[in-house]
Amino acid sequence: MKNGIFLKIKNQLDQLFNHSRLSFVLIFYFACVLENFIIRMILTFKEFGGLTNPFIDLFKIVFIGFYNDTINFGYVAIPITLYLVLVPNVIYYSRFQKILAYLFSFIVISIFSFQAHAEWFFWNEFSTRFNFIAVDYLVYTKEVLGNIRESYPMHWVYTSVIAFASIVFLLFFNFLKKIDLKNHRESFAHRLKIGAIILIFPLTSFFVFENFFRKVSDNQMVNELSYNGLYQLFHAFRHNELNYDGFYTTIDRNKMWSLIKQQLTADKVENKIENDDLIRIIKGDGPEK
Repeated sequence: MKNGIFLKIKNQLDQLFNHSRLSFVLIFYFACVLENFIIRMILTFKEFGGLTNPFIDLFKIVFIGFYNDTINFGYVAIPITLYLVLVPNVIYYSRFQKILAYLFSFIVISIFSFQAHAEWFFWNEFSTRFNFIAVDYLVYTKEVLGNIRESYPMHWVYTSVIAFASIVFLLFFNFLKKIDLKNHRESFAHRLKIGAIILIFPLTSFFVFENFFRKVSDNQMVNELSYNGLYQLFHAFRHNELNYDGFYTTIDRNKMWSLIKQQLTADKVENKIENDDLIRIIKGDGPEK
């Protein structure tokens, strides 16, 4: 009975998308998942020696990573979906729009490619996905870009970005061609119905699924590899925080306070630790003024 219900829902969704311009969203989704999967696997094999239990960790990295990539694309799909829903048929079915669709597809895939390359260099520097440090990079763009140009052969990086994007674009080009625009003339009500189905997903994930699978392992490297870099960038921007213990050397707090008290020892000075705070009581010789 349950299988019959799910099959019926699947067939209805297939019928909707097979006769809709919003099929483009699915192409972008598969391109996004593919590029994120590739960079995730490259980073995973780079750090393979740091996995605690390779079989279990790989399972978590791949499947939780797929989940996180899907959540991330839900937000990426918002402007694409709104455009496909709102553009009237007289514009959408023009020759100009068909050229624009291919150009826009290549630009979006190139952005995914640039993200993958940026994640490689950021990981080499910090062994983590994008975080608040990356947000700072966006704030101090001039200084950071100057440093990057001096540190890396950018002409080869740009060549690699375009080459990788071109390969992925060619992989999906036949699917783009199969979306015959003449057969997809649809009413605004029909587009709105499909667009609403797509837009419900990021809305639901924002309020319900945002903090799911934030920690899937005691090995922080596994957690980082399962994250989606672009999602982590906006997560860091929204929360405006950086995990101090993850980026700075720390010691036991009791030992820390003991060392501080030794450093601050002086005549007629009493040092107290209360509620994880230092209180210094200084006693003078003369009368109180």
